[in-house]
Amino acid sequence: MSGPWAICDRCGLKRRHSACRTEWTNLFVCGTCFDPRPPYLDPPYIDPLEGAPIPNARFEQEPVFIDENNPVTGEDYS
Repeated sequence: MSGPWAICDRCGLKRRHSACRTEWTNLFVCGTCFDPRPPYLDPPYIDPLEGAPIPNARFEQEPVFIDENNPVTGEDYS
């Protein structure tokens, strides 16, 4: 089996080029030295609708059913 050779950027050993790959650190390493990207370095998921405005949003209005001249009490509904 013949093929091109490569030097691992981490251990410095001569390996088959097909047995090496580029790591997340942009190093060209062999399978033994390959270090997968840690999940805590990935950006967090943010919902695309987070912070989006609510359609037809309105401010809470003060109740307008009370008239100062004719107040409504609980006895009116008994």
